[in-house]
Amino acid sequence: RRTRMPTHLATSKYLQFNNLMLIDPQGLPHLEAPQNKDADQFLPSSLQFPKFYMAKSGLSVWVNVVHSKVANLNRMRREVILEDRRRVPYDELILCTGLQYNAVRSVLAPYKKQTGLAVRDMEKAVESNVISYNNIKEADEAVTFVREQLAQLDGSIVVWGSTLQAYCAVQMLLSNGIDSSRIVMYQPPADKDGDSSPFRDNIVADEMAKALVECRVVVETMYRLLHWTSQPRQSSAVDVPVLKLTLVNPETGEEVQQDTDALFYFDKKSVDQDIFLATNNSHLVFDRRLVINRSFQTVDRNISAAGPMTKYQLKLYRDDWLPEKFCSADIGRWLAAMLLDKLDNIKHAAPVMDERNRQIVKATPPKFDARLGMKAYLPGGYTYVHIHGPPRLRVDSHARIQDERVATHTVKNGYMSLEFDRGKIDAMTILTKRKDVEIENLTSLWGFHHHSVNRVVLRDKREPIKDLFEFMRQDSMVIYYHDRYGAFYKRMMELVHKEPADGTNSLLKYARELMRTTQGPVDERDLKEMRGHYESTTVQDEMHKLLIDYLVQNHYHLPMYARPDILFT
Repeated sequence: RRTRMPTHLATSKYLQFNNLMLIDPQGLPHLEAPQNKDADQFLPSSLQFPKFYMAKSGLSVWVNVVHSKVANLNRMRREVILEDRRRVPYDELILCTGLQYNAVRSVLAPYKKQTGLAVRDMEKAVESNVISYNNIKEADEAVTFVREQLAQLDGSIVVWGSTLQAYCAVQMLLSNGIDSSRIVMYQPPADKDGDSSPFRDNIVADEMAKALVECRVVVETMYRLLHWTSQPRQSSAVDVPVLKLTLVNPETGEEVQQDTDALFYFDKKSVDQDIFLATNNSHLVFDRRLVINRSFQTVDRNISAAGPMTKYQLKLYRDDWLPEKFCSADIGRWLAAMLLDKLDNIKHAAPVMDERNRQIVKATPPKFDARLGMKAYLPGGYTYVHIHGPPRLRVDSHARIQDERVATHTVKNGYMSLEFDRGKIDAMTILTKRKDVEIENLTSLWGFHHHSVNRVVLRDKREPIKDLFEFMRQDSMVIYYHDRYGAFYKRMMELVHKEPADGTNSLLKYARELMRTTQGPVDERDLKEMRGHYESTTVQDEMHKLLIDYLVQNHYHLPMYARPDILFT
């Protein structure tokens, strides 16, 4: 959101901005190369922004960056007060700080609540070996700490949490020379009606459990972290204190002590304490999350917010419909469109809508259709990728129906599964050790109908596919990975819906009416009748021309297809 939205504002066709400002301690991501080149591999990727997207976007030209944190808000004077007491005036303020892993806020602050200590003071006094990294800069610092400090010690190292980032932290320790016998991974019990595993596929969860056993990483699943204390290390050249963790078994109440050289905490995310105090002191409504309406506005019409730190108003009747469950890039585009509409004096005509539909729109949260994705490097040398569609509203007539599933698991290539919703690819899971898997090509297939992906479901039913990785590398699949195929497919669908000039039905309407009047499955006579209707319309010539033009213009990327201009001359 902090990158997608400024990109849309900076590239707007109607308004030109010269006063965009980003307040962030890290600044724009990926503009400064980390000290450790592999630091970005120890953070899960959302697959929404390419690695060098920021360097190519030109945002450093359009956006002024302030490297600081927000300490307070002055709504009367429309000023943001920074932690160094500087003041930044604003016309429109957008809060997109997200959620962060922080052991002090999640563990130590609730335990020491009765002592009256401020959370800020606890964070300043926290030990250097209590680590929770949330961005590439903090991950780079963690890798440096492991290589320069922890590598010289021989005590245990605790990784706390059952999240995907906790698995990435284990892989980070293993790949930086830490002996696996030193690593203890604590996976706390799941809450009521919750799932402790970050993997939606049981096969992936089983493979990762086997990988941790093969790596000789100890896994504990019975305890919760109560608090910790520290004491100076004696007779050591490394100035890192010894942490004494107090663990508790929630079933028996038994407390256990654990000495460790470092604690990597990745269990529960929380709102940044400074942002919470700034919004709460400014009298913005905060109910576990910052409350917004369906237009992303807070109670202050000049302050908007988006992302995991927000929730919708209770009057929308979707208290569990959190924005964090949707694609952040899609939310960024929506937020930029709302802001452009607010700032643009030339308003476009509003769509005609009756009062009933208008009330339904006002009473429901906005709907986002973009996919969500996650890529991570896990213990055992695995690369894990999972993409899936957004959640559906219960009142949505297009509720998700998982009607088909194709999955293969081989020793050579790994595991891949495709799940379909009304024939379209709705979820994809990949777990492989191979480094030459074309992840971008495979994830680009999300949302395509299985008929448009080499009829993968029908082929699997006819003869079970032995290896989806090999199936996706066939020459006949290359056309689907082309970056212009999406526009070509969209144009083809427009021709399917197009009604001919002679007043006859479109191909789609004709097919629907034929299936409505046909009793039972479609037979050869029905198919012949549909083919005759197709050949009698001008749509056939338009489709042929569109296909030939596409193959001719992109023949250098599709050498497996004969060039039509050569065949027809």
